[in-house]
Amino acid sequence: MVVRRLLALDEAGTLESVHVRIAAETAGVSVRTAWRWLARARKGQTEPAYRRGGFLLDDTLWARLEVNRSGFGRDSII
Repeated sequence: MVVRRLLALDEAGTLESVHVRIAAETAGVSVRTAWRWLARARKGQTEPAYRRGGFLLDDTLWARLEVNRSGFGRDSII
């Protein structure tokens, strides 16, 4: 889900490095890993398998991000 949202921003021409950094922090991966996932998605490759012990951002977590990150809401992600 993280990669799809980043890719949507990228395709809209509004992706900024802060989006990738926040997504990486939220997913518990390095910023470099998030950029690699995005590069794969740009080539049409599917999202990487979730790491063991990892998690998926659902609507509840995205809502919490909206509250905790002023100026970074769902509308800026979708």
